[in-house]
This record gives sequence, C-alpha cells and structure tokens, in this order.
Amino acid sequence: MRRIYKEVQEREAPVKDATRLTQILKSLGFRPGFRYEKYRSSFRLRELHLDLDETPLGVYLELEGSPSAIDRTALAFGYGPKDYIRATYWSLYAAECRRRKVKPRNMLFTTQKSR
Repeated sequence: MRRIYKEVQEREAPVKDATRLTQILKSLGFRPGFRYEKYRSSFRLRELHLDLDETPLGVYLELEGSPSAIDRTALAFGYGPKDYIRATYWSLYAAECRRRKVKPRNMLFTTQKSR
C-alpha cells in the first residue's frame, strides 16, 4: 500500500542569534546546502495544525494531525489523498529546475514580497 502521509520527527528550538549559530555550525564542519524563503501563516483547528506556506514555487497547505483529521479537512477544502504531496521543498524545487533546465541554487523570491 502506498504511504500517503509523511511522518517526520522534527526538533525545533528558538535561536536568539542566527549569525552566531551559523558560525558554530560552520566550525563543526556543517556547510549550507539549500536556502529557501517562505511566508508562513499558521492555524489551528481542534486537533489539527495547518501551515499555509507561500513559496517562490507556489502556495502549499501543510496539515499536521491524525490521518482521519487530515483527510476530513482536506476533503472540506476539495482535496483527497491523490492530491497529497509528501515531497520536500528541495525535491519540488529540484524537479522544477530540471523541468526548466536550470541549475538548482537557492529557492528565493526574485523580488521582495510585500506583506
């Protein structure tokens, strides 16, 4: 059976000084691999968390919760499991670059988006 839900363990922590953390990561041998920009609006609906991401590739809605809550909410928006995308922004961007025959770099807005 095809897995239609993406299950990823995420760890998040607030960072007070991004420049300093970048220096620390570089000193440990890490190198930047891919940078992307997005505008995110977050929503909560009972047991479901929704993130609306506006990216240079398009607009994506991320639903986090139980499979039944995801399916119910997606259906209310007019979508079903065949519409679910499990790919990362990197893989979506790389596929678009291949389609356009350009080398992938960073996924950035070409002009600053006004909010």
